[in-house]
Amino acid sequence: MAADKHALLIAIEDYSQTPFNSLKGPINDIFIILSNKQATHTGIENGFKKLIQRVQANDFVYIYYSGHGSQTLDLNGDELSGKDQTWVSYAARSSNNVVFKTISKITNSYGYSHWCC
Repeated sequence: MAADKHALLIAIEDYSQTPFNSLKGPINDIFIILSNKQATHTGIENGFKKLIQRVQANDFVYIYYSGHGSQTLDLNGDELSGKDQTWVSYAARSSNNVVFKTISKITNSYGYSHWCC
């Protein structure tokens, strides 16, 4: 049986309810799966959970993020800078960003790219 293909695409332009500036362009960057109000921390987390349920061994998975990036204190002490990289979700508070380490645990064998400002 041939491997299936899956994608989780996230675009956030509207950061009006946060201390971050809104962006122009992320929604134009992708075919939208999660955007703006759908791309909350919980929405992104749930998107990953749904994706995990569908993916089988040898499937191709592509995850794309376009939005703000930020930093937070290192969660496990493995960063020389003492900071982890994050995605800033819709309506995020600084403590509620999606940390790359969380994504890496989920995507060990998958490719993903991100465009963060």
